[in-house]
Amino acid sequence: MHKVILFELNEVPFRIVDWFVARHPRSAFADILRGGRAFATVSEDDGHLSPWTTWPTLHRGVTDAKHGLAHLGQILDGPDRDYPPVWRLLRAHGRSVGVCGSLHSRGMPADMATYAFYLPDTFAAVPDAHPEKLAVFQEFNLRMVARSQRNVSTELPIKDAWALLKRRADLGLRWRTLADIARHVTAERLSPALKCRRRTYQSVLCFDVFERSLRETRPDFATFFTNHVASALHRFWAATFPQDYEKLDLDAAWTRTYRHEIEFSMKKADAFLKRVLRYMKSDGATLLVLASSMGQAATNARTRGRYLAITNLPRLMSSLGFTPAQWKRQPAMAPDVCFRVDSAIAGELRAKLEPLQRALPLHEGEPSLSVRVQDDGFARLHLALEKAPDALAIDGRPVAFEDIGLGLMEDDEAVSSTAYHVPEGILVVCGPGIAPSADRPQASTIDIAPSLLRHFEAPLPAYMTGDPTLLDRARVTSRTAPRP
Repeated sequence: MHKVILFELNEVPFRIVDWFVARHPRSAFADILRGGRAFATVSEDDGHLSPWTTWPTLHRGVTDAKHGLAHLGQILDGPDRDYPPVWRLLRAHGRSVGVCGSLHSRGMPADMATYAFYLPDTFAAVPDAHPEKLAVFQEFNLRMVARSQRNVSTELPIKDAWALLKRRADLGLRWRTLADIARHVTAERLSPALKCRRRTYQSVLCFDVFERSLRETRPDFATFFTNHVASALHRFWAATFPQDYEKLDLDAAWTRTYRHEIEFSMKKADAFLKRVLRYMKSDGATLLVLASSMGQAATNARTRGRYLAITNLPRLMSSLGFTPAQWKRQPAMAPDVCFRVDSAIAGELRAKLEPLQRALPLHEGEPSLSVRVQDDGFARLHLALEKAPDALAIDGRPVAFEDIGLGLMEDDEAVSSTAYHVPEGILVVCGPGIAPSADRPQASTIDIAPSLLRHFEAPLPAYMTGDPTLLDRARVTSRTAPRP
């Protein structure tokens, strides 16, 4: 039975993979497509398409109608109990498992110490990891995410970086990686727009840690998640594919500045995959499953100026009458803010947010402040109002934005998003015993978890209704693999 590496390339569609392969026919992506079996996946989720919904669908083998995960920071006790992710099911079946960054892996398993390695996602609340040496990297990881949410910070965190460098050898950080980062920081001084690439370099560091953990432990099943290409696609699709838009409300200077960013991010992903293929060649018994839980496509290409957002959550909560002891902030991706309150005051929170919702202008007929407060106390607020009112009155009482934790923000790249989520994703299986094929039959993302369980001869939960034969359909009796 072959081991499996699940390489989670967030939100990347075949449109981008095929475009990159056409430009780089000797790339790892090209080798994987030539030597692998591809499936065009579709997300069947009914709610708002987002990675924190579509990845748990892929991992758990049920849609959002069952697992209920729609936001970062949600309480995971129920979903983890009722629809555990595939890594928990495989570990319970006795397989050795390594996890690196998969979304919602911050739900720490009670038997974490029995995993080959376990590095939770970058939206974890605390820097727990296994083995203990990975906690040093996770602490650095979480701080970088906190500093660079919507806009990338140019701060050089000397203290954090030094703590990381002292454990460089244990973590597997390569001198080549550190030299690459040093060259980039120098390049930023000459071209400040290049600071957007810091999002990619966080994944570069993480892959070093993943590869060292993989080679040290050689688990039966391992995951690696990266968001760096998705980040570039959202912002810079219009710079790379201006022909995709009927109206391009972005000037030529913007396009020239950012036209190489998607290719740069894909080159880094390609470098990761080359190293995976080298590992597979040395191991001889590992399959690569390259997947995205959905994709992206062009939307609008227009400049975004300053917008109104929640910039000071403590001040907002204080203005609503809640003390710091009554709520706890949870990780989120800007402009969302997430937090928890005691379930007993969830209704009170909803009621106190309603006047603010009514006071803000509507956006396309809907409240511009989106509020979700669950009965268990999880709360998610979203506000990104591009046409902010000159003044605000709540129940007839004038209030200043700053008094209630609101403020004007702007995006460094002058755009909100030029591409957005679509249900269509990718799945490519390659390695020993896989039959190359040029066609791409359709598959649902709920087929992937049961197929992985079947591959490892683990029992299929009754609630999984997807097709468990995807990996079977990719196999042949002869041994074929892409060249490294």
